[in-house]
Amino acid sequence: MENNQTKTNKKIWINGVIVFVILLTLFTIVGNLNDFNEIFSIVKTMDTSLIWIALALSFFSFIFLAISNHIVLRALNKEISLTDGFLIQS
Repeated sequence: MENNQTKTNKKIWINGVIVFVILLTLFTIVGNLNDFNEIFSIVKTMDTSLIWIALALSFFSFIFLAISNHIVLRALNKEISLTDGFLIQS
């Protein structure tokens, strides 16, 4: 049981590193296409309430998709926790 837990923790760390590398790559690509100062100045001129609404919608869509993954897998007799559903979604 302990060995299985360490494998799970190792997979979580590997997934975290992969996500970090992908984000770093995306920032590099965006940085090469546009100047970061220009992007930040455009974001600063935007209405902050719309930015918060967009972030909230993104967060809720992430949650709803993770829950739908959980429901679909449960219907297929694959019991997973909601935490695993969130990891699958990400």
